[in-house]
Amino acid sequence: MTKVLTQDIRVTFARMADQAIINRHELAELLSTSPEAVSQMGYRSELPMRAFP
Repeated sequence: MTKVLTQDIRVTFARMADQAIINRHELAELLSTSPEAVSQMGYRSELPMRAFP
């Protein structure tokens, strides 16, 4: 069963503290993708360094 996002991802990020740390799995859930896809996005520099150092 797939979780359904009930709100826009921008709203979720806007509510997070600037110092908030989330892991790859949590980011994948927020982006509705797999953790492996998040790793590839980081490798291809498609994520801001702030989001994926």
